[in-house]
Amino acid sequence: MAGPAIGVTRTIELASAFMRWAKRPTVQRIGFALAALLFIGGAYYSWQDIGLDLTKASCGYLWLLGLAAVPLMVALNVLEFVFAARLVGVKVAWLAGFRISVLSSAANLLPLPAGPMMRAVAIADGGGTAKSGAVAVLFPAGIWLGVGFGLSAFAMVLLGPILWAVLLGGIGFLLLAGCMYVVRRAPMDNGAMYWLFGIKLLAALVDILAIYWALQFIGDPASPVQAMSLAASAPLGAAVSVVPAGLGVREMAAAALGLLVGLTAAQAFLAPAILRLVYLLGLGVISPFMLVMVSKK
Repeated sequence: MAGPAIGVTRTIELASAFMRWAKRPTVQRIGFALAALLFIGGAYYSWQDIGLDLTKASCGYLWLLGLAAVPLMVALNVLEFVFAARLVGVKVAWLAGFRISVLSSAANLLPLPAGPMMRAVAIADGGGTAKSGAVAVLFPAGIWLGVGFGLSAFAMVLLGPILWAVLLGGIGFLLLAGCMYVVRRAPMDNGAMYWLFGIKLLAALVDILAIYWALQFIGDPASPVQAMSLAASAPLGAAVSVVPAGLGVREMAAAALGLLVGLTAAQAFLAPAILRLVYLLGLGVISPFMLVMVSKK
């Protein structure tokens, strides 16, 4: 039993070291600059390639994104943060979880490096350690990656690229198995781990629906299964945001996945870019109230 225990401890130490590396100003500045260039350039090219005319676009889908998808995403992010804290033995009040979740999500989408760090620090301030804070950020990201890869693989089974389906499905399985193994071997809350799995699965399904609505807004024909094939792009972008800049990464990943299932690169890039902007707008409405709450503490 000593061998597995040492392996789990080493994994947690590596997670903590990774978070410390991500705090470096040089990493943050380079990440932000490259991400901004990638996002702006890709969005401009995609818009021009599609020739999107806003006067003829189905703007009702933007309302669905803003009034249905975004509130669900915000609620699921709050649940994720609260149960991620419970995973490492820290209890976070729902109101505090809502505040931290909104502000850290806004930081991620801008992107600002404070997003993941804000969550990790909140865990440490709630009675955890720097290591437990890193685990509470990185383990849910691992679960989300596993779920996203699995859903993309399922969609590709239906659409044809079987070899890619096997590859993505295998990676997803290994990620989920690894996360569960570490949690079960370490002094963590197994029940919270299962809650996190359910929350991230539901979050992935909501994201797929939102991407489908964004594709419909663009106006090019796309099926729900094609939207599902892009599921792995969301957790990939979120995972890279820990570095700190996921801006543009999700969109590039979506473009690559879209090409495998009959979408154009422009379609697959622009759909998550539109979702990102709508989500950021929604958080922009909520965040000032959260900042006021912080200033009054």
